Amino acid sequence: MISSNYFERLIKSVERIARHAYYPGIDEAIEQCLEDIDELMHAGRITAEEREALRVVLLGMTFNASNNTSNAA
Repeated sequence: MISSNYFERLIKSVERIARHAYYPGIDEAIEQCLEDIDELMHAGRITAEEREALRVVLLGMTFNASNNTSNAA
């Protein structure tokens, strides 16, 4: 499979996307990221477990960020 260093970089990238402040088009960026994660798995560059870990980071942080924004309003 891939090196742990590569996967760690993927995690950092996904965290950065998920934590980014809201801007027009962020939903499309997140959707594209999810598609890219699926493509990496189908190409054999990451495992199914790594795919799920990336999705949890992306969707979990995105959900938490949107809740914090709505709670502040």
